[in-house]
Amino acid sequence: MAKDKELDLTFDAPWADEDATDVPPHGALETLAAHLAARANVSVEEATRCLTALSAITGEQLGSHPNRWFVLPGIGAIQIVCEGARTKVNPFTKQPTIARATKRVAARWFGEVREAMHRAEFPKA
Repeated sequence: MAKDKELDLTFDAPWADEDATDVPPHGALETLAAHLAARANVSVEEATRCLTALSAITGEQLGSHPNRWFVLPGIGAIQIVCEGARTKVNPFTKQPTIARATKRVAARWFGEVREAMHRAEFPKA
């Protein structure tokens, strides 16, 4: 495939705003599906269905198997880490405090994604 121009599929984080929701930017799925369809020589509808199915499968697997890795071949692995509530000691007052239960997303990147992450430069202030 000839590389006639640089394609940018990245977006500014809409969730950085206080009033924004955790919804991807409008047109993100369609843009990625069109690029994937061109690369894989399939229709845009097929690429959209595949991306939608991959999103659903990822959500189902992460939701039903916490603390286990879900692998996206060639991209990386993601995991929801669940940590239960625990008692900690405040180092200043020496009083016990209760740390609430937390959930977070952990990710490990593979191959080209990891190399791209290491090549990326910090934005200039």
